[in-house]
Amino acid sequence: MFDSSEEVSFVCVTSQELEAALSRIVRDLDASLLAGADAKTLVGLFSRLEHLAAAGKAICALRVASTGAFELDGHRHASEWLAAESGDSLGGAVSVLEAASAVSKLPELEDAFRSGELSAAQAKEVAGAAICDPASTTELLDAAKSVDGNIRDGAQHVLDLIAEFESLPAESKRHEHLEQRI
Repeated sequence: MFDSSEEVSFVCVTSQELEAALSRIVRDLDASLLAGADAKTLVGLFSRLEHLAAAGKAICALRVASTGAFELDGHRHASEWLAAESGDSLGGAVSVLEAASAVSKLPELEDAFRSGELSAAQAKEVAGAAICDPASTTELLDAAKSVDGNIRDGAQHVLDLIAEFESLPAESKRHEHLEQRI
C-alpha cells in the first residue's frame, strides 16, 4: 500500500488531523439544535465512520499480531495488547483478531469490510460462515447489507448445512443431501 516512509508519514499526519477534526465535531455537537432528519443523517455518517474505524483497527491489529510488535510493550499475546490498547475486553480483542484473520482470507468480504459497508459484528458473522463455505460469501454479504436481512440466521444456516454434510457417511450421499438442502 505504501511505497515510502513519506507516504506513511503523510497518512499518520492526516490521521491525526482527522481525529482532531472529528473530536471537535463531536465535542461541539449539540443534538438538541438538530432537526430530526439531520440527526438521522449524522447517525448514518457516524455509523459508517465507526465501520471504517473498526476495519482499520482490525487490519492493523492483525499486522501487529503477525509482526510480534505487541511484545515491545511487554505483552505476551496480541489479544492481550489489543485489549489494553483499545479498552476492549480480552474476549472482544480475541474476536477482533479472529475476525480480521478470517476476513483477510476472503477478498470479497475484505473489500466490503474495508469500504465500511459492514460493521465489525457483521464482518465477524459473515466470516464465520464464509470461511467454512466460501461460495456463500456473496449471499451472506447481501443478507448483511440488507436492512431486513438477519445475517446471524443466514450464517447459522450455512454452518448447519456444513455440519449436516460432514455427518453423512458416504461422499455421494453427502453431495446429494447438500444439493437437496440448498
